[in-house]
Amino acid sequence: MVKRKRSRSASRSDSRNGDQSKGDRSLYQPLYDPPRSLKHSDSLALLAEKSGEPLSLWKARVEGKVLHLNDPPPEQTSLLLDVNQVDYTVRVPCTKFSGISNTTAKTLGLFRVRRVPYEHALEFNSLWLDYARKVLGSPKTHLNASKLVAMLDLQGSLVEVVRSNCASYVGTVGIILRETQNGFNIVDSTSKVKFILKNSSVFRLDYDDWSFFIYGRHIAASPASRSKSKLKPKGFL
Repeated sequence: MVKRKRSRSASRSDSRNGDQSKGDRSLYQPLYDPPRSLKHSDSLALLAEKSGEPLSLWKARVEGKVLHLNDPPPEQTSLLLDVNQVDYTVRVPCTKFSGISNTTAKTLGLFRVRRVPYEHALEFNSLWLDYARKVLGSPKTHLNASKLVAMLDLQGSLVEVVRSNCASYVGTVGIILRETQNGFNIVDSTSKVKFILKNSSVFRLDYDDWSFFIYGRHIAASPASRSKSKLKPKGFL
């Protein structure tokens, strides 16, 4: 008789069946595998039999109950601290701004500076002179100096109003405390603070041997924007 050689796949399947019949289990295989063909009632009966408890107790535990897949909220912390349980579905509105607006601050007068001691302003002017020496240095030509002055921060400089559409502005000499896009807050020798518009005024700035006449229309910008970008030439004075 001629015996046929069995294929390797058939031998492997036989070895697998033999291993399963022996009852060998892997490391991650559960100790008890319930049959998949069991119904709901049969599985309850099987659990009651394995635990040694009556079937009615298991039915009361399982039947009619809702299975929550999410973790329940922690109750132990709230009970220990005597705090009411927080409802996690309620969202507290988050506001990025906490305080008052600029319009409200202006109406309350928070941006107004009425009196400043002139001695304090002189100290501010000495700091500005140190800053101007570092930026301007010793300019050789008026063109180079005028470009640097146009980009200079004028807060702390001593200026004089030479010309203005408002007659009360002319002749005002003082130190600039604050510069905005449209004007200067200047404190004079009597410690009074005045707001002078740029658009209708011409200012004189003295630095060493130089005297610069600054037209307010040409510097109608904030100090930060003037220092970053080059000002465009304007044909009117």
